Amino acid sequence: MKLSMMSYSVARQGDFSLSKLFGMMHELDLQYLDMVTLYHDTATEVRRRADAEGIRIAAYTDFAGLDADTDTERQKGIDQVKRQVETAVILGAPVLMLPPISRPGIIASVARRNWIEGLARSVDFATAAGVTLTVESFPVAESPFIGRSDFSELLSAVPDMKITFDDGNVWSGDDPVQFVKAFADAIVHVHFKNWEQCDLHDPAVRKFRDGRHCRPGLIGKGLLDERPVIAALRQIGYQGCINIEYEGEIPIASVMQWAVDYLRPLL
Repeated sequence: MKLSMMSYSVARQGDFSLSKLFGMMHELDLQYLDMVTLYHDTATEVRRRADAEGIRIAAYTDFAGLDADTDTERQKGIDQVKRQVETAVILGAPVLMLPPISRPGIIASVARRNWIEGLARSVDFATAAGVTLTVESFPVAESPFIGRSDFSELLSAVPDMKITFDDGNVWSGDDPVQFVKAFADAIVHVHFKNWEQCDLHDPAVRKFRDGRHCRPGLIGKGLLDERPVIAALRQIGYQGCINIEYEGEIPIASVMQWAVDYLRPLL
């Protein structure tokens, strides 16, 4: 297993540039990148810069509105997916991940039905282009996909879909270790994140489907123990990348250094 940088973890704290991103990766001795949108660059420029820096783009992450209730509106999201597949091809990214974000207030089962319909109409295009289409668990009440039952429904309806396993997001509604064991053949990319306890009125609070509430925490110091998750990934033979994801306010350079120093010996 290999650690990878997630551009989102850097960009969300502002002052983002490819030079800053690649410089941090070199300091941490990371060769793999999950590029989350293109920001203000083109796919061609990102690929050129990454190649020059000796960095491989392990995955491309972008957003698509597949929660729409009508075929006409959902088609707009499917068209987005097609453009993102084309971007992934230019980047040389073998995996495309779509965060299954749904509009506030929608019922999770309805969002799941809409997403499954959209993914069923998108996966063949991705496969034909040589890109593996994935979704992750997303840790909010209206999320279409969080735990094993949600993904079983997806894979039953769309067998060619694969999974980006996010241990922290799965933890918001299921057991990450059991999730890994259940979907050993479908997991092709991995995110690690963690959570910490917080007051319900904390501005960073995340309200989970099961009623719990937490805020983003540090890998290796939060409520989730990564060690049994790593053991489960090793047991299923996973050899791909593990993104380090952080959504808190501690400066990202120090967070990444801590996470790399903690995780690298475990891998």
